[in-house]
Amino acid sequence: MPPTLADNVSPRSMAVIKRQLWAVGQLSMRQAIEVGNHEMLGSFTSEDFMRAWRTSSRSGRQRSPGAEPTAAFRGR
Repeated sequence: MPPTLADNVSPRSMAVIKRQLWAVGQLSMRQAIEVGNHEMLGSFTSEDFMRAWRTSSRSGRQRSPGAEPTAAFRGR
């Protein structure tokens, strides 16, 4: 059976996705994009993002050159 979204994202990320899906009917396209951008920026400083970043770097997965997280992503 192929992996599902629930198999590959953190509980925090799943909660954000569900919240966005429930709200989609009440938001304009512009508002939905703003919320999505806000959530994405917040995810870069979350513990689950940094844990996934550390895990992927130890697994030997290749990243694009210059793909190290910036100070903003590390939560300064």
